[in-house]
Amino acid sequence: MTHTRSLRHLVPIVVAFAGALAAQDPAQGLAAARERIRAEVAGLGKDHAWAGSYYRGDGTGVNIAVDLAPKAGFAFAWSGCLGVYDRNFGTVQEKDGSLVLTFALPSQFKGPAGLASTLVPVAWGERHYLVASDAMQAFANEVNGGMEPRRGVHGFTLLRRGDEAKKAEGKPKLPKEFADLLLDAPIQGMIVAVRDSRVEKGEVLTRRFSTAVIDRGTEHGVRVGMRLYVTGARRPSTTILVKKVEAQTALVAIEVLGGDEDKAPTEGWTWSTRAPWAK
Repeated sequence: MTHTRSLRHLVPIVVAFAGALAAQDPAQGLAAARERIRAEVAGLGKDHAWAGSYYRGDGTGVNIAVDLAPKAGFAFAWSGCLGVYDRNFGTVQEKDGSLVLTFALPSQFKGPAGLASTLVPVAWGERHYLVASDAMQAFANEVNGGMEPRRGVHGFTLLRRGDEAKKAEGKPKLPKEFADLLLDAPIQGMIVAVRDSRVEKGEVLTRRFSTAVIDRGTEHGVRVGMRLYVTGARRPSTTILVKKVEAQTALVAIEVLGGDEDKAPTEGWTWSTRAPWAK
């Protein structure tokens, strides 16, 4: 057995041991992991392809901080208005252009506020992003919509701290299989038919769900999963996602906060892949 293979066999043991210690005091375990990672990052310098400190969030309820390095692994914390909601650390392994994370502690949360177990380093000019392996479409939507490259620290995708002040020229370097998700120019069109529309009243919010047909399809660059934005009227609470695409048309799902009739989509609504408030 080679030395490398021996180390690989030791990884689960090391992670399990570290997890047992961190379970007694997760905060202390996280702090120790972060200290080791930052020491390694300092020795690597600023030119490493992905090592460093990353952040994504809105500055209020969701603030995700991730530090990672090749040998010291990763450290993750989700903090918000009420303190720290989740924390974890573990090892990092490079595999086929991705970073595979092995968690020392059981993950407490899934979804938008959690940390994906596989991250893809994405370079964009002088910037460094970490995109969850199952969130390439969402990241492409942010780029097409004009939310990225962001001009401040806050955003939906992990960005290396300080890179928000750096240039992002051209397009992000996505894996080849996702490259066609990035548009050369915004796609625009209109709703040509509304299939159905219903209102669901929740305990706090009322939502209207509709399906509609738009006048653009694969021949215009429209893809399943793309996000569209209403133009010609201020409707920031409206979400439009492409569900099915034909050559000349596409079926979209529309969600609007509020159930009033004036919020129901109608034929003639115009849309764009770029958000109207994006600069």
